[in-house]
Amino acid sequence: WLMGIQRRYPAAEAGFRQAIAVCEQVHGKDNSHLTRLYGYLSEPQFFQQEFADAEASLRKALRIATALKGEADGDALNIQSRLGVLLVRTARTQEGLAQLAQASAVVEKTRGMDDALYTPMIDEMYGRSLAESGRLQEGIRYLTTVIDTWRRYRADSNYIMGALEEEAEARIATGDFADCSPTNSTVP
Repeated sequence: WLMGIQRRYPAAEAGFRQAIAVCEQVHGKDNSHLTRLYGYLSEPQFFQQEFADAEASLRKALRIATALKGEADGDALNIQSRLGVLLVRTARTQEGLAQLAQASAVVEKTRGMDDALYTPMIDEMYGRSLAESGRLQEGIRYLTTVIDTWRRYRADSNYIMGALEEEAEARIATGDFADCSPTNSTVP
């Protein structure tokens, strides 16, 4: 994980592949630890522009997570959303937004809008992807709700920073400069 932060992507990919091999040897194929490991593996693959490999890793993680824990599991929803983001960023916008919409609908139905972690995390990915794909007003609606949730439950964390930046970018793109001004911010 740290190697990825340091942008040592080949080393990070090799490390995750080794972790997957050890995990399979110790816990067997398709065990619950693999969901996160394959999700982590997709990141250095993406940043090395190995898009097909990154997609395959996320699809495998999603298959394992849903088979073991169901589609409403937090890991499954997170992986499905990350797959949606990858698809949007690799010019498969409609397929990606469909994945994100499904994850958003499931998390909102199963965990509710007052959930302090998974709902805002999933909806932030969806809102950002909507805005990035030109559906600015829809994206802003999701991001505004996410910001309100982060303020309510995690105001002292850095979760809110990304959502504020994403919402401001979308508002700027719509020409709504007043609502993205730092003077209008109510961040503590």
